[in-house]
Amino acid sequence: MPNIKEIDRVIRLLTDATGTTFDGIGTAPYGQKMDALRVFLNPFNMSFFSIERRAKGHKCRTPCCIAGWACAKPVAGYKWQFEVDTSPEKSTSQHAANILGLDSGWAHDNLFVPENNMPLEKVTKQQAIAALERLKKAGDKYQKLNAWTLWGMKQPRVPK
Repeated sequence: MPNIKEIDRVIRLLTDATGTTFDGIGTAPYGQKMDALRVFLNPFNMSFFSIERRAKGHKCRTPCCIAGWACAKPVAGYKWQFEVDTSPEKSTSQHAANILGLDSGWAHDNLFVPENNMPLEKVTKQQAIAALERLKKAGDKYQKLNAWTLWGMKQPRVPK
């Protein structure tokens, strides 16, 4: 069952977001600091997954994508500084799906990284909010939505 309260929290964050800063940015290499600055100026970018790289691969450290915003927790005393709350045993996508009360495979393929040929960097904050609203409306039947219907796109016809 989708967690409507958490979906509403993410919608509010996206609606109110004007800029963000990130935990650990002071220790990030120069290129990553520049990436974080770009993200600070453009706080929603579905294709921006990582500002921190680890030896064992990428670990999402940004609230810029929907999964990141789902895991974002405000830092006490700062309006626009967030820590990305993830657990070491789960990916950000899995953790975000749990927070939102969604199946992690469905959430990854349809909400976080939609498989509908939509270029992620072109997704607007308004489109993300609309997708979250469709998800809320679907309720328990959310898994019947595919990436195309969730994001309000028409599925292309396959030639015979």
